[in-house]
Parts: sequence; C-alpha cells; structure tokens
Amino acid sequence: MNPQTDFLAPKDQARSRTVTMAMRLFMAISMTAMMAAGAISTAEAQTPKPVAARSDAVLVKSLPGFQNGYADVNGTRLHYVIGGEGAPLVLLPGWPQTWWQFHKIMPTLAKSYRVIAVDLRGMGGSSKPPAGYDKKNMAKDIRELVQKLGYDKVHMAGHDIGAMVAFSYAANYPEATTKLALLDVPHPDDFFSQLTMVRRCRCDVIGCVSDKAALISWRRHSLHPWRTHNESAWPR
Repeated sequence: MNPQTDFLAPKDQARSRTVTMAMRLFMAISMTAMMAAGAISTAEAQTPKPVAARSDAVLVKSLPGFQNGYADVNGTRLHYVIGGEGAPLVLLPGWPQTWWQFHKIMPTLAKSYRVIAVDLRGMGGSSKPPAGYDKKNMAKDIRELVQKLGYDKVHMAGHDIGAMVAFSYAANYPEATTKLALLDVPHPDDFFSQLTMVRRCRCDVIGCVSDKAALISWRRHSLHPWRTHNESAWPR
C-alpha cells in the first residue's frame, strides 16, 4: 500500500514509480559526480566577491564584441547584452540566473548569430516591478524589446523559467519566431499533475495536507511551474 499513488490508475501508478525511481537515480548520480569532482569549494562559497567584480559593466568586458544595453518596454526596463553578426538569437536565462549564464557559449554563437542575452524582468540588471510576471506578459516584454532592436523575427532559446517565457513568446507571436529551443524544462503534460511528489500528509508552511483533493491541488499549484506560470501564456 502506498498512499502516495493509491488514488492513481494502475498504469499511472507504474509510471509514477518509474519516474520517481529515475529522479532518485539522477539525483544520486548528480550528487556523486559533484562530490567526486569537488564542484563546490567551501572556501570559495564562504568568500563573497566584491560587488564591483560582479557588475554587468565589468563582466561584459570579458566578452570582446559584446556590449550592455537597456530598453524601456511594456512598462519595465530590461537589461540585455548584445554582440555578434547574423540572424538574431535571443537567449533567456533561468531563475535565479542572469544573462551571464550563457557567457561561455556566447562568443561561439556570435560567429553565426546576433546574440541578445536578456535579463528577464525581476532578474539581474532589469527592473523589478511588483507585478507582471505571468509568462504571457513577460513574453510581451521580449517582443517589444525585439521590435525596439529593429527585428521582426528571431530565433528564441530559453532555459528553465526563460524556457517558459520563450514558449509563451512562440505561442503568442508565431509570426515573429524563426526557431525555438527549450532547455531543462519538460513540455507541459496533464500526467505531471498526477505525480505525487510529497507524502499524503505533509506538514509545511501551509499546514498539514491530508485530503487527496487538497494534496493534488497543492501539488499542482506549488510544485508544477508549467501550470502556475503558463496558464496565461497562451493566446486568447
């Protein structure tokens, strides 16, 4: 008996067990690799770098041919880094990262594309307004930025939260999207809303959840970012 999956159909229980085992194996392998490679240095982690050394003005100097830019779009101010020659390629980072996430591949991409790495609203050098973070509106930020830079159509690549914005951009502005790449985020699927990721009774900041319906609702709205972030991503 497994209260986490008893309410699912038999085939879905099997799929849930398979996904859970795969996730555990992936986490175990990742942790082992990080420990073996010494990926995290305690000394470095405990020694913060000076703010000046992390500023966009300083960082962009390490990428010849790139420059900082700012644009007022859709009621907010976006920071971006641009460089290279060719068809425009917009890069959208994941949370809590910034345009710097792409710095190792930007010089190579710049040989074939006009690279535009953007800090999404609320991240990095962009403004942090109190609202407007649904993915349809954030896609509008990018659309207006693209237009302000003089482009009608762009290649779009996003990672994590950036992938959700990129997905919304392509869904709402297909005529302005040449190609789309989504990194590190699965395509939304109804099956994900059935996956049990917490025990049947979970005491947390929201209290103890023991009712199946409440558990499913909490899981859907708290642990499934595609549903919470993309419900308003689609064109209306």
